[in-house]
Amino acid sequence: MQLITDKFSVPTQSAPHLKREKLLKNLQDSVNNHLSTLIVGRAGTGKTALAADLVCVCGRRVAWLKAEASDREYPVFLEYLFESVKKQRPRFNSEKLLKVVATQTVEDISRTAEAFINELIESGNEPLLVVIDDLHHLYDSEWAVPFFNRLLPFLPSEFHFVLIGRSIPPAPLWRMRSKQTLNVIDEKMLALAPEEAMSLFLNYGLTATKAFIFNEDMNGRIGDVNTVAIYYREQRPS
Repeated sequence: MQLITDKFSVPTQSAPHLKREKLLKNLQDSVNNHLSTLIVGRAGTGKTALAADLVCVCGRRVAWLKAEASDREYPVFLEYLFESVKKQRPRFNSEKLLKVVATQTVEDISRTAEAFINELIESGNEPLLVVIDDLHHLYDSEWAVPFFNRLLPFLPSEFHFVLIGRSIPPAPLWRMRSKQTLNVIDEKMLALAPEEAMSLFLNYGLTATKAFIFNEDMNGRIGDVNTVAIYYREQRPS
């Protein structure tokens, strides 16, 4: 299969960019103290931008994968996932795993997760961050819940998965919160604080007078507040 290489690229941040220090610290603490993190919120809440900022400060190699609806067939998704890891871990034997996948059915997906974990362990012990963006595209796939339900609780300590989605995942994954396996950064936490909205306006060279009002009207959704800031910057006399 011909892989789309853009799916492995960490998104570039727009300029000017608001670095959200409090949320970023929360995410860094999650990487250090949990096996996995879920960032969940609707479009425009800043999920992907937050994860991209983490890439710059986490001090780990990062395997990034953007999931799409076309990845719902598990052999397709797994080939992308294995390749994203191999790009950061050259010793990771993705070819061996793909041969295993080719002999299994969706009912064997838990065994596939175990084989993946074993290969992660054998590929080295350097800390690795794996980010899967837009995971909500895969929630309805019959293999997704059993795969991640088996994978996440048994990850070696030097690995951390960040899963990004627009909606809450199915119940078995969501319940991992209570076992300290999965930390959650939700839409309420992603909402801009008033001082962050003002900083965003200042980053665009605008006065912060109306930032508080716009932020409140838009429920702290950073994408919407950013759009307003761009509009007002473009309306300024040159």
